[in-house]
Amino acid sequence: MLRLITVAGVIAGLVLVGVLTPVLAGTTSSWALIAAREDRFYNWDNRSQTASGNNVDWPVTMIFRIGSNHTKDSVKNAIGGSSFLTSNMYFRGSDDGINYFWDSDNGRKHGSCGDWYHHIRLYAHPSNKYLYNQEWGRYVLGTTHIDKNECTSPEYGWSETAEEWFAALLRGKDYRVDEDWISLVNTDNRGYVTEHGETRYYLSNGFATVVYISDEP
Repeated sequence: MLRLITVAGVIAGLVLVGVLTPVLAGTTSSWALIAAREDRFYNWDNRSQTASGNNVDWPVTMIFRIGSNHTKDSVKNAIGGSSFLTSNMYFRGSDDGINYFWDSDNGRKHGSCGDWYHHIRLYAHPSNKYLYNQEWGRYVLGTTHIDKNECTSPEYGWSETAEEWFAALLRGKDYRVDEDWISLVNTDNRGYVTEHGETRYYLSNGFATVVYISDEP
């Protein structure tokens, strides 16, 4: 089994190889580079192609372990929803620990403009639309949040609540779901913050849910 080594101790699963960023305006204190076997990825997505804790959007909260016939597109099909009122965010990772890539995604939403949209963005290697390591096989990463009252008085956030919502959605479609499966050390529970000209609500317990999308019918 892999082990996650942090400055505070050991957690099963991964290795923390980056330095946490001090909290400043528009940043998170839990921005970090994660090692999963040979892979590397940051535990938040970014608002542009600048990999920085001063440029984050939302934490990685979901891992989709997929069969050999599946890609990021398969995960989107399983989730459903629409791309209405979505915009691209960016993800920095490496499938070998050496060569880094950027992926972008606008995501999928469930909900309505006058109420709450549950919004997920999915990230993988852009060339083949999945990541791979010896521990997890093929996988895709996801960030989650809620877009509240987006057409009137928008507020954004509640990543943990959105993660639980998507977990329930996929469990209801008979996919295997293990909530809070592994720590990605991206805890951020600051609550309401105004930044990037937006009202945002940070809520993340630092653990990612895993969903299994197999090749079996």
